Amino acid sequence: METSFPRGRRRRSSEDEQDTSKRSSSKSTKKSKKDVVQQKKRDAGDFLFGAGSNKEEKEDNRSSPSKRHKKETLDVLEQHEKDQQRNSLLPLGGGGVSQSKKSGGRLIESLGFSKLSPGFQLLSVVREVHEDLAVFSLPNHWTGFMLRSSSWACDDMLQVGQILSVTIVKAVQETTKTGPRRRIQVSCLPNKVNTTFSNGEQPEKGTLIRGQIKTVEDHGLLIDLGFSQRGFLSFDDIEGKYFLLDDEEDDDQTKENLSREKAEHLLGEGRVLDFIVKSSPSKGQQGLNTIMKLGLQSRETRSAQITLPDQLPKLHSLQPGILVHTSVEALAKNGLCVAFANGAYRGSIEGQHLGSFFPATGRQESAAWRDVFDKNRSVTARIIAVDVATKIVRLSLMDHLLHLCDPPKRPEIGTVFEDAIVLRCDPGVGALFALPEPLPEEEARNLGKVHPPASKLVEYVDGQKIQVAYVHISKAMDGYEGGKDKNMEAAFAKDFAPSTKHTVRILASSNLIEGFSSAAAAPSVVKAHVFNHSDLVPGKIFKQIPVCDHLDSGGIRVDFGLGIKGLIPSLQLFDQASTSEYRARVQKIKYAMNAKVDVRVVKVDVAAKKCILTAKKTLVNAKQVWTSFSELTIGQLGTGFVSKVSSRGLHVSFFNDVFGLVPTRNLRQQALEGTYSVGDVIQCRVLYINAKGNKESAWDLTLAVATDASEDVVDMDVEKVNQVLAIPAGKVLAKGCLRVVEMKQSRKKAGGAVIPGSAIVEVATKQVVDKYDETTMPRSIECRIPFDQLVDSYESECLDSAVALDSVATERFAVGKTVQSEAIVLVDPKKTIAEHRNGTGRSVSLSLRQKFIEASRNEKSDLLLPKRGDHLYAGAIIQGYVYNLDPRHGAFIQCLDGLSGLVPKSEEGLNLRLFDTVKLRIASTDDSTTPPKLILSTKLTGKLTPKISNRKEEGIPPIGKIFDKVEVVKVTARCARVRILDNDFTPNSRVQFQIHCSVVPESEGTSQSCNNLHSSHPLSKWGPGLQVSGLQVLSVNPTGKFAVVDLCPPSKAQHTQSASLEKGEKVNGFVSTISKDGSGLWVEVSPSLSGFVSAVDASENQSVIEDLKSHFSPGQTISGYVLGRRKRGNGRNDYLTMTLLGAKHQAALSVGAVVLGRVNRKKNAPHPPSLVLDLPGKLSGRCCITELADSQEWTNFPLGNPLKWGSSDIKDVQDDPDEDAASSDSEDDDEDEKEQTNVSSDWGLYPHGKVVKCCILKPGKNFYEVSCRSSRLKGDLSDDSSPNLGDKVTAYVDNTNGKGCFLRLSRQSEGRVMIKELMDGFVPTPASSFPPGRLVLGKIKGANSVHKSKTGANLFDVDLRESAIGQDTKVTYDKLKVGDKYMGTITRIEEYGAFVRLEGSDVSGLVHKSECSENFIANVSAVYDPGDLVKVLVIRKSEEKKQLSLSMKASHFANDDSTDESESDSDEESKDGMDVEEEKSDKMDIEMDSKAADDDENDSDSKNDSDGDEESTSDDDSSSDEEENKDESGLDTNVGFDWSGGAASQEGDQPKKAEDADSSSDDDSSDESDSDDDQSNDGGKTSHSSKRTQVARRKEELATSQRETALADGTADQNPETSADFERLLASNPNSSELWIRYMAFQLSLADIGAARKVATKAFSRIEFREERDKMNVWCALLTIEVKYGSEESVDETLSRACQQVNPKHIHLRLCEILEKEGSLGSFEKADDLFKKMCNRFRSKKKVWHAYLKFLFARDRLSDGVDLSKRALKSLPKHKRVFLMSHFGQLLYKYGSVEKARAVFEAMLRDHPKRTDLLTVFIDQEVKHGEMQYVRQICGRVVDTSNPDRLMTLNEKRMKNFFKRWYDVEEKHGSEQDCEAVKAAAKRYVDSTAELEPTELLVHDIDVTKYWF
Repeated sequence: METSFPRGRRRRSSEDEQDTSKRSSSKSTKKSKKDVVQQKKRDAGDFLFGAGSNKEEKEDNRSSPSKRHKKETLDVLEQHEKDQQRNSLLPLGGGGVSQSKKSGGRLIESLGFSKLSPGFQLLSVVREVHEDLAVFSLPNHWTGFMLRSSSWACDDMLQVGQILSVTIVKAVQETTKTGPRRRIQVSCLPNKVNTTFSNGEQPEKGTLIRGQIKTVEDHGLLIDLGFSQRGFLSFDDIEGKYFLLDDEEDDDQTKENLSREKAEHLLGEGRVLDFIVKSSPSKGQQGLNTIMKLGLQSRETRSAQITLPDQLPKLHSLQPGILVHTSVEALAKNGLCVAFANGAYRGSIEGQHLGSFFPATGRQESAAWRDVFDKNRSVTARIIAVDVATKIVRLSLMDHLLHLCDPPKRPEIGTVFEDAIVLRCDPGVGALFALPEPLPEEEARNLGKVHPPASKLVEYVDGQKIQVAYVHISKAMDGYEGGKDKNMEAAFAKDFAPSTKHTVRILASSNLIEGFSSAAAAPSVVKAHVFNHSDLVPGKIFKQIPVCDHLDSGGIRVDFGLGIKGLIPSLQLFDQASTSEYRARVQKIKYAMNAKVDVRVVKVDVAAKKCILTAKKTLVNAKQVWTSFSELTIGQLGTGFVSKVSSRGLHVSFFNDVFGLVPTRNLRQQALEGTYSVGDVIQCRVLYINAKGNKESAWDLTLAVATDASEDVVDMDVEKVNQVLAIPAGKVLAKGCLRVVEMKQSRKKAGGAVIPGSAIVEVATKQVVDKYDETTMPRSIECRIPFDQLVDSYESECLDSAVALDSVATERFAVGKTVQSEAIVLVDPKKTIAEHRNGTGRSVSLSLRQKFIEASRNEKSDLLLPKRGDHLYAGAIIQGYVYNLDPRHGAFIQCLDGLSGLVPKSEEGLNLRLFDTVKLRIASTDDSTTPPKLILSTKLTGKLTPKISNRKEEGIPPIGKIFDKVEVVKVTARCARVRILDNDFTPNSRVQFQIHCSVVPESEGTSQSCNNLHSSHPLSKWGPGLQVSGLQVLSVNPTGKFAVVDLCPPSKAQHTQSASLEKGEKVNGFVSTISKDGSGLWVEVSPSLSGFVSAVDASENQSVIEDLKSHFSPGQTISGYVLGRRKRGNGRNDYLTMTLLGAKHQAALSVGAVVLGRVNRKKNAPHPPSLVLDLPGKLSGRCCITELADSQEWTNFPLGNPLKWGSSDIKDVQDDPDEDAASSDSEDDDEDEKEQTNVSSDWGLYPHGKVVKCCILKPGKNFYEVSCRSSRLKGDLSDDSSPNLGDKVTAYVDNTNGKGCFLRLSRQSEGRVMIKELMDGFVPTPASSFPPGRLVLGKIKGANSVHKSKTGANLFDVDLRESAIGQDTKVTYDKLKVGDKYMGTITRIEEYGAFVRLEGSDVSGLVHKSECSENFIANVSAVYDPGDLVKVLVIRKSEEKKQLSLSMKASHFANDDSTDESESDSDEESKDGMDVEEEKSDKMDIEMDSKAADDDENDSDSKNDSDGDEESTSDDDSSSDEEENKDESGLDTNVGFDWSGGAASQEGDQPKKAEDADSSSDDDSSDESDSDDDQSNDGGKTSHSSKRTQVARRKEELATSQRETALADGTADQNPETSADFERLLASNPNSSELWIRYMAFQLSLADIGAARKVATKAFSRIEFREERDKMNVWCALLTIEVKYGSEESVDETLSRACQQVNPKHIHLRLCEILEKEGSLGSFEKADDLFKKMCNRFRSKKKVWHAYLKFLFARDRLSDGVDLSKRALKSLPKHKRVFLMSHFGQLLYKYGSVEKARAVFEAMLRDHPKRTDLLTVFIDQEVKHGEMQYVRQICGRVVDTSNPDRLMTLNEKRMKNFFKRWYDVEEKHGSEQDCEAVKAAAKRYVDSTAELEPTELLVHDIDVTKYWF
């Protein structure tokens, strides 16, 4: 059948398509673009005519060149798409790309909410992190959240700004009150992200994989991957700036105090990161225990590295965040369709992710951006979304995503931009705008290295500078209702077409993926009055704001737009408060709904989004607006409103919580009382303002109503007004000068006590002050007379009734009348003139007590009316009144000016009557406080000490009196004691007269020396009996029981060197005393001033410093320079520190200087082991133990062995100048006293007081770093070189604990040794085996680049094992030969033989039991034990299995010179090992003998009897030896308590044991020779039992001999070994807890716990009750035993008994410590329960709460600790809370959150602004954590006077000290620039203060001379 051909284009068959595909693929590389187009035209030609239709040709000819080019490009891309379609697994552009029906082009669908399903993976940026929540920025402006789902907190896992992929857990739409809300929950945990590998698929090398740090190991990190395998990250595979906090640093420093950059690189447990697979186990090795090797790349490496594996990946293995090379396949309408992985996978790039490639101008449909990718087919992009289910793969070209960094800086929120251009319009969604303001040059990024060459295009460079913002359709137009109105969407598409311009306002910038800002274009938003509550500034006026709501309370609300509303309270509607009907009608009309009013902002709470407004016309139009206390000045006018009316006056409020008080006194003076009510507008003037703390609200503001009467305040001298108006306490006021202005009634408290009322009186100022200034002082002063100050004694009813007490007052006072009696000033509050004028602060208290007035006038009476500042002494009679009776303590007495005392109950204090005037005697005084604490007695008779005062007293001369003649009684180096010869003066027997050596008359004395003083001493020619005339009284000083009167010639009375000497001044003096230990000289400068010259400041000659007594003598005249001043306690005068070396030594020592230093073993050395040296200039130096000598000269224990230091050695060495001064001040006769120096017997090479040469290496705050090396002294200051891997080094032991040993290699290098690497064998007590200062030899294993020591030194891993040190020469398997003989150690015993490790080698071999002996051994374990030293012979080697066969048969070693027997005779060093071997051979021989006896049992009866006896004897001896060894082992005495003496006892035993071992080995060797003889005589048999009997007998005889010797020479007392020894020692010293505890330890060593308990019970009965500390020690030891060996009942019973004898709180705390040291889980639980009981029982004790907090924080129970702190604050008294909160903050620094710790300290500083100690602790904690930037912020907030958030306000002296401390911190931890910044801050502070008198601020070596406030 004939078939007609269709006309037109023909459809090609599948074969044709395949052929064409083959041809095109084979020639694609050779064809040009034009050839491809022509080929396409030929293929599309007409079937019949072989060419295209004429119509198409005509259309092509008519079309423009650009259109033809576009058509050709599209044709090429279509062909390319078809070619790629055949090789790819995904459709073009991946999933979510549709074909447009209208235009036919492709459209990339947006990632709408409907596409987000569980398992969808997205790239995210961490935006917020909290403990239980993390917030992520997702693509397409979505926001996701992750809830805490594991033991790790979210802030432990993530850091803000971290870029990583997340998996969607669920995406749901919820209905809320405000409407529907979409919530996207995501997860970044490995078990959710790594689902690809959970099915058994193995990740390939180079794959990106998610992991979470599980634990930190010695050499790396163990990573949790979320499936069956785990990962390991070696420290060597970590790139970039990542770091790991050390174990010790982790306690003091946490990530919260780190900057964001550092916190991002912090590696800690729980941290979630992306790792690179470096190697993975094979399929056969996969499982739970397999480890995958991982690597961690830096952000820079990862941002530029292609992380796809080499092989073809699977779709589910693609992860967001991977960087890929893509090729553009097609251009969609709104983006690119690309392919990657050799075309295997396809994805799409939306237009908003084209980044800088998207141009700023031109419509979206234009070909401008298409031309960019038409010319550049290859581009680098990053995957941002992958969904396996829908095959969606989205990529991004955004600059910050390609670089994996923060997006460029975006505009501030609220900024309005005009002429913003629409770049893209998404119908129904929103529009993308280009803002007219370009990015700054530094923000523009060039990514040419990431995706060249496209990034070098001009379009790309221009696009980088564009700022963009996205406007959602709901914020684009007013009235949009979410898609209900299609016309609105159409209008949006029309109005916001590309290239149109609009005005937009920035709303938010929280999206971190696209990097766009969210904006609005709706007119209501753009033109809104305010954008948020932060725009509502207090004092700002807003016009025509509409009313939106009326409240029931009478107030109204107004609407600012954008949902921001403000409240106008009812009191703020009108100027005057009124409730009339007319006012209500006016309010209804004026403030109707939608009515527009003018308002002014009163205050705003931005956090709570609340705003208070005022519509008062006067306030709205007021020109003087007060919004800050700090801006106010005296005399300034302001308008406010009355907020409260009280008895104190009018409380006036202004704007921004500024408030003040108009005192009632001022209202009364202005006749304005009762004029104002709450809500009234009032104009005020500032009378007085003062800051009471660092808070903005902590101000004292006193006001006056602005009238003409207050105009004089404006011109008032501020300086004079702020001066204190002194009204001396004790001043008597005349009758009739007081006028009563007010009466305040008494009241009764709930407990029944009466609080007296008072009468407010006015007195003329000139009546109470000595000099009246009418220009500044007020005309009158307001005082108060309390009702308990009216009479000297009250009736009983007045004490219990407030009405009765008021009746006494009404009889005397009446308002407006004068007081008709005299009054005395009782208390002066020391207020300023301004405070007196304003009537603020406490009033002056007056008293009408007649006895007080009489006592103040009678100066001759012995009755004192004391006040603050008076000199009081025991025995003085004083006048006071009873102001309180406390049944717990007694009666409290009040005197003048607030001076008070206590009459205890024991002194009949409770027998006194309240308010009565009484006479009392001072029983004792405590002058350590101001004012002094007085203990008073009602008994007026008693021992009197002399009264030294300004009053004339018999026997005490007045100052200035001249005596005609005195006689010398005694002469010392300090003074000459004299007696008065004047007949008209009778001295007091308790008064001593003396002439100081500095004021001796020049012409007095004999011609010859009359004493032992130096010839230059002024008193050298004075002696007893010498008479001196014409001396004047210089001073009278009380010293203990005596009063000392200094005499001098009248000519020298005004020329004595005063105590005002400053640093650097030259001073002369006389040597009075030389310190007993040679530490320095005491110098007398003047009668009231002495000085001390340290030994190193006395001379530069070493021989002089070492022997001061040979070069200085008492009385010698010396001249020196003042270094400083030092205070002394006990009421003694200060003394000077001086130097005799000249002014050059007063400056700081320079680096490299060589000086002499004196060893000071009293001071605690920083960073021990080190040595403290006293340096010239009152400086101290620290010499590290490695700097004592050059390394080749190092010796063992150069500073002494600390294990040999006893308790007496730890006591302070006599080196305190105060002690010498005290002895020299009290008695001068002690110069001949025998010198005693408390120096340790083992200080090593540097005993206390030794003088050495040292070189300054580095200056420091408290200590200079110095060196005593000879090379340093010669000028070599270079640092020691760091050791290399494998180097053998010598080092000193720094510290040893349960984890290992720390070494000091040099000053800059330290070492760390693990416990297992200390020795080859087991180390039972590492601390005693490796004490500080021991010299060791080790080998460097490696450098720890991640961990650092706490001192900042380089840390190295060291191995101290001999086997490791000798690895280079140790025997290896290849070096072993058959027939070689070696020593070895048995490591393991099996049934078939023993395994032996060769000495000096890691090689082990098997000794079969047939090779263990010449005779057969059935049970090898019965003869040998692990650890035995043996000799072996190599008999076989297996090269294939690397196995070794050994033999221990004695026949192999018969001819050796080094056999056991010969070595025991000749080589003493091998005795111990041979003895062990011999003992084992004895066991073997005994077994063989018994076996032979059994075999020969039927030979003969006599022989059987003999053999049986021998076997029985041998077995008995063996069993007895075993029982003896068992008894000697005893119990473990290490029961968690420091037994003190136990260590010394064990050390003392060690030499004896060595001697026993030596003697036993000698005996053994001699016995062996004897046994050999017996063996030869008896036919080869040996009697081992007889030999053992002889050895035991000789040991017993030797022990008896040594015991007798020890008792004879007294050494048994030092190391008691028997119960009799302990009982003998305790008989002479029953109160020594150390002996009792050692006795208990001795009983424990005998395994007798009951005896140890009995010892403790005996100790309690024999230790005196006063020795509570010793009893406490024994109780603690007993509790330690009960905890370790007893039951819970025995512990509770012991604790109950202990509480009856010692302090219950202390014993509870000690038991908690014991349970903590026990370390088991059960002990921790018991300690927790005990702490809970203690908190209930001792709830008012701060130490209990503190101890419990430390326990909880140490156990990582932070939340429990926070809860406990809240309970503690409720339970503790107020004065103890600061202590607890301070330590709570320090614990937060150490274990918890640094941010929380900062909040705690800042809260405490706000509550206690004067506690500078809290500020010091705060700064120290920040410095310790290394956050110097935050330290500078704290210091800046202290010194910045203009900062409203100033942390605290300090006075001049404290600010000066603060600057010094800040400078010291920067000098130690900062740079030179930081130090200069401190100096600049000091200058700024001085410049900012008020200009008064010039003072000098010293900041170390700079002088800032400016004006101070």
